[in-house]
Amino acid sequence: MNIRPSLDADKPALRALHEQAFGDEEGILVGRLALALLADPTAQPVLSLVAEDADSLLGHVMFTALTLDHHPTPQLRIMAPLAVTKARQGDGLGARLIEEGCRQLQADGVECVMVLGDPAYYSRHGFTSVHALRPPYELARPDAWMARPLAPDALSSWQGVVNAADALNARQLW
Repeated sequence: MNIRPSLDADKPALRALHEQAFGDEEGILVGRLALALLADPTAQPVLSLVAEDADSLLGHVMFTALTLDHHPTPQLRIMAPLAVTKARQGDGLGARLIEEGCRQLQADGVECVMVLGDPAYYSRHGFTSVHALRPPYELARPDAWMARPLAPDALSSWQGVVNAADALNARQLW
């Protein structure tokens, strides 16, 4: 299995992967979101990684830009979406994508990654809900809004509301 940056030629397979991984209704929404983020200039810089095995995409993760009110140029990203084909869910492929993405972001000077997701899963990968960064919308499950610092003391002085890329800024996505 190989993890590499996604290519334009991967777009149809990326959409299909998200649709399969998330199921009918949610999968269509997430597949569209992934392609919209790739095309959205407000999402830049984007890190989009795929896991492949013999010409088949098995997983995908994206990290896109976030800005923070009252902070000049924070090095923040949001991880969304993350998908692994159903046949490979539970075997650590999602964790490998998360770790490789965070490794590359840290090497590029990114200080923190945010995620909105299952606390039981993401807390196993270094994410915590103990921080002062607020999402753009009120959440039904505030504990699902988590941060993973990639630099020492990255979260200690940051507070306020984050702003996501235009493609991710729809209320229904939060």
